Amino acid sequence: MPGVTVERILWLVLIIVVAGTILFGVIYPYVTSMVTVKDFVITSITAYYYKEGGKEGKEGCYEVYLTIKNLGTVDIIGVKAKIGDAEIKFDEGSVPSEDNPLSCGEEYTLHGTAKGDGGAGRKILEVTVWFIDGSTITRTYEVYVKKK
Repeated sequence: MPGVTVERILWLVLIIVVAGTILFGVIYPYVTSMVTVKDFVITSITAYYYKEGGKEGKEGCYEVYLTIKNLGTVDIIGVKAKIGDAEIKFDEGSVPSEDNPLSCGEEYTLHGTAKGDGGAGRKILEVTVWFIDGSTITRTYEVYVKKK
């Protein structure tokens, strides 16, 4: 074949490799973002308010039960929540962690308490979850707190 040299073949291979690398670099982020979904939903919320020891003048306490479901493809490794301005402290070992993540499709019920004098009635519940890749999502829910 006239005109076909090793140099031309090497140039052709180099052009194909460079074009493939550029194309891969452009397409890869889009493909991974379509496959990676970070989402959750709180499927059940039950909240109570009571005075410690049932005595007036004592600080109030919230008791909260949350059922969280991982709707995404990325593991959930942490959950933090507030009811009104009161930070909820979940029972030790009951929150997803790196050692015990909440995987895709799994559902888990959390129990926690918070100190506060907000009383019963409508409150805003703010839930933040941490994903294994370090990102977070925060959602707010309006809940009715029952008097216990």
